[in-house]
Amino acid sequence: MEDKESIRQVLRELLSSQKLAVLSTHHSGQPYASLVAFACSDDLRYLYFVTPRTPRKFGNLTNDCRMALLVTSSANQEVDFHEAMAATVEMRWEEIWDCATRIRGSDRGPAHGGRVSGHRHRWIR
Repeated sequence: MEDKESIRQVLRELLSSQKLAVLSTHHSGQPYASLVAFACSDDLRYLYFVTPRTPRKFGNLTNDCRMALLVTSSANQEVDFHEAMAATVEMRWEEIWDCATRIRGSDRGPAHGGRVSGHRHRWIR
């Protein structure tokens, strides 16, 4: 069995090499999956993504803070059956930055200095 630091390094490589994840939420017993762009903190404690307030995913998260993110190195190739990795992260979300309180395009969000223009988006971790 691999030690914790080896596993953390594999996770760090997977999370830093991918830009997209599948966000899983639910509402009234119905599952819902969304593709989201994400970033990971250097210490692997937080995953960040941005979402507008209007989509179903934000409503689902508002009703129940539990969610999961699936990150995979899959490239939709046959070799994926032998070489691809995937990690599912179960977590609770927290709104950390409301773009509506910022001047459009003038402030940077918390994840890797990302810029979000617009007034209807939320940074989530």
